[in-house]
Amino acid sequence: MGLQRLLDLEDDPGFVDLTCPTTGVLAWPAVRQDVFRLLLGDRLYGTPIVDLAHRPVMSRLAAAGVRARAYNVRHRPQRSDVLIVSNGAGLIPRDGRSFNRYIDYFASSLGERAWTAESLFGDTWPILPRANRRLGFTADHRLHLGILARVSVRAIHRRIAGELIDLAARRGRDRLGWDIGDVRRAALVAAAARRLAGYPIRARYINGLLTRIRPRLVIAQESCYGHMAVLNATARERGVAVAEFQHGLVTPGHDAYNVAPTLAQSAAYRLTQPEAFLGYGQWWNDQFNAPVDAKVVIGNPHRSEVLRSWRPKSVRSNVVVLGDGFETDAYLSFCRRLNRIVPDPLRVLFRPHPVERARVGRGGHDDVEIDQVPDLYESLASAEVVVGEASTALFEAIGLVPRIFVWDTDKSRFYLGDHPFERFADPDNLATMLATDDRGRLSAGVADGMWADNWRERFIDYVAMHS
Repeated sequence: MGLQRLLDLEDDPGFVDLTCPTTGVLAWPAVRQDVFRLLLGDRLYGTPIVDLAHRPVMSRLAAAGVRARAYNVRHRPQRSDVLIVSNGAGLIPRDGRSFNRYIDYFASSLGERAWTAESLFGDTWPILPRANRRLGFTADHRLHLGILARVSVRAIHRRIAGELIDLAARRGRDRLGWDIGDVRRAALVAAAARRLAGYPIRARYINGLLTRIRPRLVIAQESCYGHMAVLNATARERGVAVAEFQHGLVTPGHDAYNVAPTLAQSAAYRLTQPEAFLGYGQWWNDQFNAPVDAKVVIGNPHRSEVLRSWRPKSVRSNVVVLGDGFETDAYLSFCRRLNRIVPDPLRVLFRPHPVERARVGRGGHDDVEIDQVPDLYESLASAEVVVGEASTALFEAIGLVPRIFVWDTDKSRFYLGDHPFERFADPDNLATMLATDDRGRLSAGVADGMWADNWRERFIDYVAMHS
């Protein structure tokens, strides 16, 4: 089973006929990811990977929103050529400040030509002050949107949402033999209606931000994702280009970057997408079919800058197991078993995915050693082995870590496809391979096309096209 088979669910003109009654922006992106993540959860995971009943912890969101508002009053948006939009993930400590490894390289290369609008990942205020001084936070808007969208839902929003989810449910049943179920259908309709009601609120906020900053270009994280549809459409309407910068794994199995032919050929869906995708290398740009106008090779700024001074440790004995963010308990069990049977002198560490790091860090796992190092590349310097299912870090480890293994599961086959890594079936099988020194080693040239050099020059050249 591959994603292309599952995309048959949305290969119907009905998905590009329903729009927001106020903004005219396509409705399907508002809930597309939820539908596919429910489907993937049922087909690939042992646990749900989307919680339709989930609500932000309002006390934490309210505190984040109030604090962001106070900060934004003191740091008002400055007119800039480029607006950088980030979800707030990727903060690492650097010289006593919090540095965003995804976007602060772009910001520093542009200086006063850029302004950053950043969310608070997990609604948590950075412990350290930010290295990027030209930025504002969007948590106050998220709080406002979360409250106002709920009270703005009207019958027309519910009707459109109902038609949309009924179409998805019918296509899922008829084409894939998949049943959404009555409870999940009701939750999806409610979510879609609420998000449609939030479209005009989101559009007003974006218009206000673009009016104050007047950028010629927006560089955004996750811009191909459905929750960015209004930003993309609003910017396009104003003649402002939007480009997504690659921030992680992009493969033919990634639902945010691959769509059915009906969507790929739809002018309405194209308006909800960025105009360009800025990839780490041509290899990544060849992995997806989202209808962006241009795929540009930029490189990976963080990887490039870290490798200028990166050196492996003289003693490397860690087996770093990469979490997937969802099946935490399964990975902890995997690490417990592997730790009991791994040959000396190897030691097993579990490295949580960013979305599960806070939860794992709260403790309760004394029998599993947790990799607490903030920066992946520092962790890789002590690693003899990296193990995972579907993580960008598997690819980032190429050429830096001697041995790389992929857990051969339905999930890894789905997301990674024909990958270059050695496969193993279970912890016992992996332990046997680890006892043989030549297993898990990659041949030269595997990473060709993955990591372009000269990211700064490439990035500045791309920005200059919009000056």
